[in-house]
Amino acid sequence: MDVLIYKVRITAEAVFDYEEDLGGNMQFVTPFGTTVKNDIKQQSEEFIQNTKRLHHKPYFRVPYIDEISGERLLLYFRQKERNAIMQTVELTGISRACDWDEELEECGLIRTWLNTKTDLTDIPDNDWVEQERERQAENEREQKLDEEERKRHEQRFG
Repeated sequence: MDVLIYKVRITAEAVFDYEEDLGGNMQFVTPFGTTVKNDIKQQSEEFIQNTKRLHHKPYFRVPYIDEISGERLLLYFRQKERNAIMQTVELTGISRACDWDEELEECGLIRTWLNTKTDLTDIPDNDWVEQERERQAENEREQKLDEEERKRHEQRFG
């Protein structure tokens, strides 16, 4: 029997889950000297490679302890393309382990969540609060300039 090498691809949706929902940073360097993203990828590949019962499942969950927060997470995977000796597996979602329950899984809510695509193209570089503060600061500068201009006009023309 041929040995299959499992490679994990981390989707934008999984990064979004980790960074936005869990408040982490995938580029943060772990105590082991790797980024969180690389650590998740490496540990997942090793776990999947060594856990034969996962090899034929199109969808599966894997437990993961986040070294940074100490939280127990669940990583959600889907098997994707396979070539001669390599099976690609996509990490499609990340949640706290305590947020998962069988009822959500069976009624399809988790599948629906994992099928949701994150469109990161329309996310602004800065949020509306920063934009509002910048607008207010600009208005204050303009008002100050207008006031100075009015005072100079009064001094000249009385």
